[in-house]
Amino acid sequence: MGKNQGGIAILGDFNSITTPEEKSGGGDMSLSSMTAFNLFIGDNDLVDLGSPMYIVPQKLKLCSHKLVQWQQSNRSNSKKEIETLKARLEEISTTGICGGIEIHEVESKLEKAYLNEELYWKEKSRVKWLREGDRNTAFFHRKFKVCTMGNKICRLVGGNREVVSSQADIARVAEKYFTGIFSSTNQVDLEPFLADFESKVTAFMNRRLQKTVSDEKIKRSTFSVHPQSAPGDDGMTVKFFQFYWDIVNEDVTRAVKSFFEGGRILKSFNHTNICLILKVPDAINMSQASEESCDRILELLESYESFSRQKINLSKSAIFFSNNTPDTTQEILATTMNITYIGAQDKYLGLPLVINRSKRATFNSIKDRVFKKVQGWKKSLLSNGDHQILIWAVGEAVPIYTLSCFRLPDTLLKDIHSISTQFWWGQHGEKRRMVWISWDKMTRPKSEGGLGVKDLRAHDLALLGKQCWRLIPQPNSLLARILKGGYYRYGDLLSVDKGVLPSWGWQSLLQGRSVVEKGTI
Repeated sequence: MGKNQGGIAILGDFNSITTPEEKSGGGDMSLSSMTAFNLFIGDNDLVDLGSPMYIVPQKLKLCSHKLVQWQQSNRSNSKKEIETLKARLEEISTTGICGGIEIHEVESKLEKAYLNEELYWKEKSRVKWLREGDRNTAFFHRKFKVCTMGNKICRLVGGNREVVSSQADIARVAEKYFTGIFSSTNQVDLEPFLADFESKVTAFMNRRLQKTVSDEKIKRSTFSVHPQSAPGDDGMTVKFFQFYWDIVNEDVTRAVKSFFEGGRILKSFNHTNICLILKVPDAINMSQASEESCDRILELLESYESFSRQKINLSKSAIFFSNNTPDTTQEILATTMNITYIGAQDKYLGLPLVINRSKRATFNSIKDRVFKKVQGWKKSLLSNGDHQILIWAVGEAVPIYTLSCFRLPDTLLKDIHSISTQFWWGQHGEKRRMVWISWDKMTRPKSEGGLGVKDLRAHDLALLGKQCWRLIPQPNSLLARILKGGYYRYGDLLSVDKGVLPSWGWQSLLQGRSVVEKGTI
């Protein structure tokens, strides 16, 4: 046993191994022996210095040090290089030097320096919807500054309402919070809860799950992640592993396989930065507005807490009552459950709980969200081509979830079109600009002289038609059974009318059905 600078090294013949790969020849080592040895290593916070999982982070750390040394020795700074090249180009132009070849060389170097500067800030901004190559350096730089400010935790409020601001105190409060929510305080027997569950994993499925992971599957998984995603503590994003896969693939593959074979992962592999506070998934329960139903719901929540060992946060829960429930009943039941009740103006998953008679008033918040998003960007930071990309990323993406559920008024969609059009022509704030091309021409395909911008009115009908089409081959889905019980119990989806007192969701779906009918003719 050796000790150096606070670290302890344990050497010797342990008569055991962590994975089958460590043994050559002879009989197979028992699984129980390897499991016990791995538990010993994990329980004592030890690290196998020869394990593939230890080798990978050590090589990454060494690579990071080498990159820092290379940067310091090369002094690569594209911004300074741009200034130097611009000064040289100005010198050639003002002195009247006849050097066509030199001018061409300086211009080529300057173009490359601009691209390197833009690429540098794009990598730091982590913008995924816009590519480099269009002189958007200022935009990427601004995005990086905004993200840096938004991702920085300046202070936290602890459990006893203490406000901390130092890095050490912030780390202490965060660690205490996560330790609390991931610690169990109510150990119960789970067998009664599992007694009525049917086994869904067949023997064949189990064998497939236990198969040795292949090299190809590891590579496919690595390349399925966006290059700018999943940065580690060392700053290495997935792009590093994808770009240098021919170099790192053997070490990475061995490390992944060692996890699946030994069942152990180094704690450093799970080190991450705090980005989101996890919460329990949302759940909806519908029942009669009575004290008996409330008692039953509370029993179910208590059973869920015992089974999942997760505490329900009643302060973040809510009750919604139908219009025919008396106000006194609402107050009594909400008090009994100690849960706040909400009104028709509130939303769930971004959708309104109640659709008012005025559809425009109900969905007008979508237009406000698009307007705020678009006005948040400065036109001067983006090229004309990138305006179109931003229109796709914001003007079309923000309302898409609502469009797939409800038919929005044409007047509202026209206002959203107007916001996109004004942004395209350079409006900022309340100052409007002249629109030189109609919206109909902008929505034409590029092959026909348009910009290829989507018409949200047609897009709305297409998404609703897709929802309708999904219900036909899936008649046993929850949504299909609810709609069938309410509107076409003795008929089929393609022939039924809207019925009596139809909801706006059902009416919207029927408008999407018209698209399906046209496609089936």
